[in-house]
Parts: sequence; C-alpha cells; structure tokens
Amino acid sequence: MRERVRSVARLIVRRSVMIAGTTWLVLALLALPVAGFALFGGPLKSQISDTLDYTTVRGDDSSSNRILALSVKGDIDGEPADAANPDPGVAYGYTIADQLEKAAGDDGIKAVVLVVDSPGGTIYGARAIADAVDSYREKTKRPVITEVAGAADSGAYWAAASTDAIIADYGTDIGSIGVISGPFRTYTGVTSLNDPVDGQVTAANISSFNITAGAGKDEGDPYRKLTPEEQANIQRGVDNDYAAFVSFVATRRHIAADTIRGKIGAYSYDPTTALSLKLIDKIGGRDAAFGEAAMRAGIKGDDYQVVEPAEASATASPSAPAGQSAAACRLPNRVAAKQAPRCYNK
Repeated sequence: MRERVRSVARLIVRRSVMIAGTTWLVLALLALPVAGFALFGGPLKSQISDTLDYTTVRGDDSSSNRILALSVKGDIDGEPADAANPDPGVAYGYTIADQLEKAAGDDGIKAVVLVVDSPGGTIYGARAIADAVDSYREKTKRPVITEVAGAADSGAYWAAASTDAIIADYGTDIGSIGVISGPFRTYTGVTSLNDPVDGQVTAANISSFNITAGAGKDEGDPYRKLTPEEQANIQRGVDNDYAAFVSFVATRRHIAADTIRGKIGAYSYDPTTALSLKLIDKIGGRDAAFGEAAMRAGIKGDDYQVVEPAEASATASPSAPAGQSAAACRLPNRVAAKQAPRCYNK
C-alpha cells in the first residue's frame, strides 16, 4: 500500500514537471515576438525602412541624422510602361511616392529634399509627387524642401509648390504655370507619306479617313481640322486642369489667384523675378537647400549626412534641357488627340 502511494506520488510529480515545462515553453514562444520587437524596433518599421537602401552622397556619414535627397529630374510621368526597364531620363511620380512612403518608416530620416530639374510632364505624375509629399508630412511631421537645380517648370513646379520651401539655384527657370494639350497638326496638300506598312508613298493627292461611331472619336486626325465642338471639348478640359493648378499654387504659395492668372501667367522666370513674385522662398545653392532642411528639422550645424536611394546612385538620371517637351505630353504624329494627354509642361 505504501509503495503504491509512492508510485502515484512520483507520477503526479512527473506530470507536474511536464505540464510546467510545457507552460514555460509556450510562454517563451509567446515572448519571442515581443523580444524581437524590443530589440529590433518593431517588425513593421524594420520591414518598411529596410526595403529602401540608402547611399551616403555627402556630409558626415557617422551622423545619425539623415536628409534624404530625392531626384525629380527629366520629364515627369506617372509610372514606367515596363517596370523592369524604366527610362533613366524620366522622373516617375509613383516611384518617388513609393520612396517617400518607405522613408516615412525610418526615424533616421529627419528631412527630405526634392532635387528638381524638370520642364514638367503629365498631370497625374506631377500630382502623384505632390500627394506623396503631403502624405509624408502628415505621417512624420518632418520638413520637405525643394532645391531647384536647373528648372522647375509646369508640373515640376506643382510638385515643388507642395513642399515647405523652394530654394532656387542660380540661373534656374521657375514657373510656367499652365496646361497644354497638343499640338494638333493638320496636313494639307500632302504628296508623300512614310507609311510603316507600304513604305514611302508618293501621289498627287492622299486621302485619309476613319470609320467611326460616336461624335469626336477621330478628333485630332491630322488630315482634317478640329471641329468647333472638338476644340471646345479640349479647351474645357484644359481650363479645368488650369483652374486646379492655379488654385493649388494660390493656396500653397499664398498668392492671389488673379495674380497668377493675370500677372504671372504661364511664363518661366529667372530666380530674382521668381522671388519677387513669391514663386520661391530663397535663391541659393545646394548647401542653402540642405541647410534649410536641417534647420527646419532641428538639426544643429552640419550634423547630418545626405543620402539618396541606392538605385538612384547606381543609375544617374540625365536631366532634360529646360523647355524640352515630355514625350508623353506632346505626340504630334498620333492620329487620335485622346492619346495625347493634357500636361503641365513648359
């Protein structure tokens, strides 16, 4: 009897130890994510910040304060037709927006500077950048500055106007607050046509027509003039987009809409004139722009490093000359005007 009691007691102890061991194991497994969060700053934050690799391009690389330089150089478009092969001479609005979203998850980024050298481009590409700047500031409460490093015209100026301050380098072009759709070319008396199928065709007269359904479906056909109704329809779209542009600049730059429409117009200005018109905040070089960003971020002196996305360092984007038209905006040889979008383009 005594031996049986001892056997039962040993069994109870063994089971208790097993239960206790299992409990500790479960608790330890549950504690792993918490420990990981404490050690590594949280899995979500690490995932976001680690997806954007940075390269230090100037400044003190030992500083914990980073200012992110984002390139807005060349014609502005929304996104590449082939994501695997983007055009290095185009600034893609949604690519820049993605970079800003990722940077918002990195507490080491204290400010952002848009380095702009662009004649403008598509409306949706320019607005993608501006919307991303607003979203970044709302999430982080950190400053975003524009450095005009060549030109900030049309859509590029829309993007610049979304930031906290615009600093223009010497000899730059700023402004061109306007909208364009076209050009719409009409060919009369044509006697030759380089046809992609039949090759060079020469004749006394060339006849071209489209079989369509729906009024205005073939507007922009270069072998006929636009009808008054078609011109009015296109003008209405341009006017609506221009109104949005004027309203945006008026609100962000604290300039009366009537001043933009009447006095400033769609001209491009030198930095001195742009400053007098309140289109920019300062005239200065790159040091002035990054110094302004550091000051607004509460960084003392030059205790910061300037970084840019690693992919930007690997493939430098050539700048489009000021005044060059975005390919996506001006397509004179397209038959249908609907395929040539309205653009914020100089």
